Amino acid sequence: MDYEILAKVCEGKRALGESEEFTIVNGGLVWNQHVGRLKATRSDGTLPLISAASVGVHRFTFPPTDKRVSQRLFVDATPPLPGPVYVNESLLIKRTTPRVMQGRRIVAAMLRSIFFDSYPAFFAENHVNVILSRQGSTSNHSLWGLSAWLNSRLANFVFGMINVSSHLSKSDLSLIPAPISLLAGLGELD
Repeated sequence: MDYEILAKVCEGKRALGESEEFTIVNGGLVWNQHVGRLKATRSDGTLPLISAASVGVHRFTFPPTDKRVSQRLFVDATPPLPGPVYVNESLLIKRTTPRVMQGRRIVAAMLRSIFFDSYPAFFAENHVNVILSRQGSTSNHSLWGLSAWLNSRLANFVFGMINVSSHLSKSDLSLIPAPISLLAGLGELD
């Protein structure tokens, strides 16, 4: 029966990686290769470093409460940059599924535009995948809808049928079926 459900969900749906609406990237900053640039507090010339500790199911928290990341909340952003910088609303996804969330494989949260009222941009560590709207191809409603879809029990079930690892790479994410026509409507429910 599981395979029948999987077939129905995937039937006629493009995989997320084939969509023209979204780009999936790895956060890209390997923090332990840039220890000298990491800061516990904000100062001139720094940008926030988003870690997996900031990402929960439909919940983004910065700064996170996890003491393990308290000394690497900001990064000196003077050139040359230690990783990609992001400047738009984004969907953030943990790359490793925590044990306490048994049965849940995808943990995703929207980085809301209100974040940019305080910070002009951000870095994301390599333990975070970032999904961005492609310029001019989709609205933020679709990105919000994608957050709802990826956090759903059905998407987590489907992903569990596709991948058995506790890690979720951008390649793994690209395989998830994406009901593109449904996403804008889901996003409007927020």
